[in-house]
Amino acid sequence: MSTTRKPVMPVGGNRYNIGYDAQWQQWNPNKAQHNSDFYSGAGDANHPTGHEGVDVFGPEGAPMRAPLSGRILEVGNSSISGNYVKMKSGDREFFFAHLDAHAKGLKAGDDVRAGEKIGTLGDTGQASGTAPHLHFQMKVNGQIVDPGDFLIDAHRNGQRDLRDRRAAKMTGRDESPRNPEGPKQPWAALLDFSATFLENLDEAIERLKIG
Repeated sequence: MSTTRKPVMPVGGNRYNIGYDAQWQQWNPNKAQHNSDFYSGAGDANHPTGHEGVDVFGPEGAPMRAPLSGRILEVGNSSISGNYVKMKSGDREFFFAHLDAHAKGLKAGDDVRAGEKIGTLGDTGQASGTAPHLHFQMKVNGQIVDPGDFLIDAHRNGQRDLRDRRAAKMTGRDESPRNPEGPKQPWAALLDFSATFLENLDEAIERLKIG
């Protein structure tokens, strides 16, 4: 099947980070609090030869998504990875570990679209008892690589899409399935804007309190 090259964030819901904080604002691997960044060489007891992936934290049960269109290679469970999924897209392979559950009916050989749900976020396997997170690993031409840049690219794509959807709602041009009745009335768009403003204001206040 054809593959898209515009990465989608594998953790859906717009609430995630790689450092873990209650506001989901941490996206700096150098400040990660849970040994979540990519590195090679000796690590802790759970990672004696390194951490060959990036851990993306989020709310338990958040949707896990295919970052690119491709094909499922394996759906399984192990004592270390817990519930996991492997998939391939062109010259890239992706490994998702510690899922709470696989998407219903998902199996090896299935073709998936970018953004399609493949499971939910959890803490299974060796991650049991930790903050829910996805261990995200990537190979290019069979070689393990740091997926950090790929994830940041996916994050930026998601933020752009979110801004575009909000702008479309404000101008009454929202054509997504969430708005099947056509353009909104101006007062409805104003309510959407007010709700978004208040939500962002609350988050800013909370960050100031934490700081």
